[in-house]
Amino acid sequence: DGGDGTARAFASATGAKLISTRVTGPLGGKVRAHWAWDADNHLAVIEMAQAAGLWQVPLARRNPMKTTTRGVGELVLAALKHGAKRIIVGLGGSATVDGGAGLAQALGWQLLDKNGRSIVSGGEGLLTLARIVPPTNHPARGIEFICATDVSNPLLGKDGAAKVFGPQKGATAKDVIALEKGLANLDLCLMRDLGKSVAKMKGAGAAGGMGAAMAAFLNARAVSGIETFLEHVHFQQQAKGAQLVLTGEGRLDRQTLFGKAPAGVAKAATTLGIPVIALAGSLGEGWQTLLKKDFLAAF
Repeated sequence: DGGDGTARAFASATGAKLISTRVTGPLGGKVRAHWAWDADNHLAVIEMAQAAGLWQVPLARRNPMKTTTRGVGELVLAALKHGAKRIIVGLGGSATVDGGAGLAQALGWQLLDKNGRSIVSGGEGLLTLARIVPPTNHPARGIEFICATDVSNPLLGKDGAAKVFGPQKGATAKDVIALEKGLANLDLCLMRDLGKSVAKMKGAGAAGGMGAAMAAFLNARAVSGIETFLEHVHFQQQAKGAQLVLTGEGRLDRQTLFGKAPAGVAKAATTLGIPVIALAGSLGEGWQTLLKKDFLAAF
């Protein structure tokens, strides 16, 4: 659905090549990140979690005031060097709330403070952002970008990136206030310097504001991650003739119905008249709602 495992799942299902690239990790050091390359269709599938994933950050070092999305931008550059014409970026599993600032910097945008210096990495850098300068030669001009996500949160407010996702990534109550202020400042700068108003866009708050950055810097459009990948792997064609579909995730609860992979699979299978059973590591609050919507049973 755009989160952890997306690139490998896409490659496995379609025969695309899995490529490993050395990029900047969420803590600033170098990491190995893999992405999927469909050469026949000039399509790259980038999993954000490979370059900026929460799984890469030890519990004691989780701090979205510091973590960066620069590596995601470096994966985009790698895909462009391979000749990508369409790039799908899965937004999920990130350790960041930097509003995609690191991605923008990797692709050549200058994010400057009032003294003309580059802002520091992480969410804290957005607090000092005063000016955005586009690159002279836009590396991704003419390329189609798609954000695959399982959430529709806006950038700011009670349902925004800082308040909803910040604590999941290690932010303290004080950090959440600072992150919200930084993202609001980013939004103001995007409107003033690029003429882009993306804060209220559906999915702008995905992956710590990466949805907003993709729209503002790369003219990306946001789509349902699971619906997109079911289409690319020809799910309905593969499922025809099946008597049962099994799907699942780590935890099934009422949130499963809001864009998560099992819900997308169940919806697609139900249109074919195939019963669906969900399997999970645990059944959380409200899991019974699944039984009213496309699921025969859950265990």
